[in-house]
Amino acid sequence: CMAHDAVRDSESTRDSLQQELQHTHAAAIATAATHEQQVVLLQQDIANTNSRVFAANASLVEACEALATQEEMVLALHTQLAGVEEEFEQAITTFEAEKTSAS
Repeated sequence: CMAHDAVRDSESTRDSLQQELQHTHAAAIATAATHEQQVVLLQQDIANTNSRVFAANASLVEACEALATQEEMVLALHTQLAGVEEEFEQAITTFEAEKTSAS
């Protein structure tokens, strides 16, 4: 009878929709798992990048400290040079004075 056919059709449609829902749910779980893996990989990349940035910062600090030390040495050499120049100027002045008095 028609009522039985309608019930069978409805049950068939329901079963079909349940199967489709199960497949969709499985696909959603698989997609979520893939996304979780991608998030984990991105977090690892971020951690690696942070480590490299930290190492680069440490190297930069060392380079700046070395540069400061070299600048101090250059300043000391300039001071020494100024002293030598002053002594040289005095020696020339003394030499010319002695030369003039000897003449």
